[in-house]
Amino acid sequence: MAEYIEREAAEDAVGEAYLKGLNPLWELRDVPAADVVPVVHGRWEYNPPTINTYGRLRCSICNWWTLDPSVDRSYLPQLWREDGRR
Repeated sequence: MAEYIEREAAEDAVGEAYLKGLNPLWELRDVPAADVVPVVHGRWEYNPPTINTYGRLRCSICNWWTLDPSVDRSYLPQLWREDGRR
């Protein structure tokens, strides 16, 4: 997972370090960071039926598939994991 810090908190830490005559990089390390997962944009792909399979919708990122054509195509719940795995 990537770590992100708020811009305002980083600017404040660097400004205070500069005024105190300290190394700004040391102060940046003390700024709290959030563990976040980058947004993944997949798309639904239609796999046409073959002789021994039904037609199905498949996610281009995680390969999760469904036979139900009425599935909500705006998002895929399996990609919303908080641990960073797909």
